[in-house]
Amino acid sequence: MAVCPIGCLDCDPTNTTTCFKCDQGHALTPTAKCIKCLGSCSGSCDARNISLCLSCVDGFELKSNQCIRCPEGCATCLNNQCLSCAPGYKLTENSAGGFSCLFKCRSPCATCSGDFCLGCEAGYTYHNGMCHADLSCNPSCDFCPRGTEKAVNGSCVSCPTNCSTCLSGQCVQCNEGMFLNSNN
Repeated sequence: MAVCPIGCLDCDPTNTTTCFKCDQGHALTPTAKCIKCLGSCSGSCDARNISLCLSCVDGFELKSNQCIRCPEGCATCLNNQCLSCAPGYKLTENSAGGFSCLFKCRSPCATCSGDFCLGCEAGYTYHNGMCHADLSCNPSCDFCPRGTEKAVNGSCVSCPTNCSTCLSGQCVQCNEGMFLNSNN
């Protein structure tokens, strides 16, 4: 296998200085060489003017032949509006009618800043940065939040530790990142 020059993704095995395809951030010249793009060009650029971007990598959008960073959390965007999100973010409609990517909180946290919980899903109460099952309806609850189950008397009782769904005190589904052990 031929060792191509830096910036060259695919070259002629008999003449490695002849490049067929360039890495991202490089342009293929008419003489089959790869030259590095200038400035913000993260995808590809015009070989005759290496400061003119032709494409951008994910996380950037092409505007006026320049690669402009998308808003935080966006994998792809158009006109500074998110079209898709990076892992760990969720696409949410904003107040202007566009879309942005917000950090995806770990359930039962509904709103968060990084790893810090700011608010809880319905059926949970917030205390000191954590969400706890709201059992204030006991002893006659219409619905029991995740991590609890409805007892015979109508009250909500907690499932075993790290269990999101239980039946008769036995865990049937674990919290995210945990796995069910058939022995317990």
